[in-house]
Amino acid sequence: MALRRGRALAAQLLALAHGTLFLAAAGAAGGGASEAGSARLKDLTDRPFHVLLTGFGPFGEFRHNPTSAIARRLSSTCDDVDIMPRPGDQSSGAAAARVRVCWRSEVLPVNRTGAVWTTQHLQDFAQRQEALPYDAVIHTGLEDFAKGLKLEIAGANVQAESGGQPAVWSGPDLLATTVNLGWLSVKRLATVSAPRQVSSSDAIEMWSRDAGTFYCNEVYYRTLEYIRSNLIASRTGALLPALFVHVQEASATPVQADIDSIRQIAAHALWATYVGPGAAAGDRADALAATGGAGELTAAAGLAASFALGGALAA
Repeated sequence: MALRRGRALAAQLLALAHGTLFLAAAGAAGGGASEAGSARLKDLTDRPFHVLLTGFGPFGEFRHNPTSAIARRLSSTCDDVDIMPRPGDQSSGAAAARVRVCWRSEVLPVNRTGAVWTTQHLQDFAQRQEALPYDAVIHTGLEDFAKGLKLEIAGANVQAESGGQPAVWSGPDLLATTVNLGWLSVKRLATVSAPRQVSSSDAIEMWSRDAGTFYCNEVYYRTLEYIRSNLIASRTGALLPALFVHVQEASATPVQADIDSIRQIAAHALWATYVGPGAAAGDRADALAATGGAGELTAAAGLAASFALGGALAA
C-alpha cells in the first residue's frame, strides 16, 4: 500500500537524529523454553490492556487484504501474551512476564472515510467527556514491497491521493511513533507453538522510516497528530502508544503468523509504556520486579537508532 517518497523524506528524518545515538541490542537469541523453567515469570493477566486495532479492506489490484483478516480474527478477543526478557539479558530464553491484551478492531475502507475514522473515533470519547478505553493504537496495512513485517517509526503529513497536499494543514511535516522502540526487537519477541511452550520469533524484522503517501501513512499521521497535539496520555503520563505495522501479502506470509507477530508487537509496546523498566507504572509499579534491571532505551533514542541504521534493519 505504501508508495515510496524517495530521498527527500529520508533526509528530513535523518535531520531529526541529532545528538548521541543508541542502539537497542537484540541480545542473544533465546531458544525454546517452557514457562515452568522460569521462576521469574510474572503473571499480570488479571488486569487486561485494551488495544484499538485497525486494518484495511481491499484496494486496487489487491482484492484480499490480509490486514482485514488480522483485524477480524482478533476483534473482541483477549490473548495472554508472553513478554521475553529485556534486550541483553542472556540468563534465560524463558518468558519474563505475561500480559493480557484485549482487542477492539475496525476494518477501514481505503478512501477518505477510512483516513479520518480513527481520529473521529477517538474524538468522540472526548466530546462525550468519557475516558478513552484504549491503552494503545495499532494500525496495520498491506505493503506490496515488504519482505517481512515493517514497523513504521514515523508518519508524514501527506494526504492520500491529493498530489502532495498536507493531511493536517497546521501539522509538522513528520511525527514519530509514540511507542518506546527500545522494547521492539522481533528477535526478542515470543511465539507460542504449543501449550505452555514459548520460543523466539523467526519473523523478519524491518524498520521503516517511510510509511508512503497512501492511506496507510495518512491514517498513521492523523493518529499521531491527534495524540501529540491533544497530549493524549496513558495512565503513566507517557503519550498513548501508537504504531503502524506493514505486512506483506498473504501468499508470502501466512495470516496466522502475522497475527502472532501483531499480538507480540502490541504486548511489548504496552509493556514498555505501562510496566517495563523506565515506565512510570503508577499502580503497576510492583510489576517492575519482573524485569530485574535498569531502564531500556527511550522512544527518542530508539527512533534515533533506527534513523542511523537507514530506516530498514533486517534482523
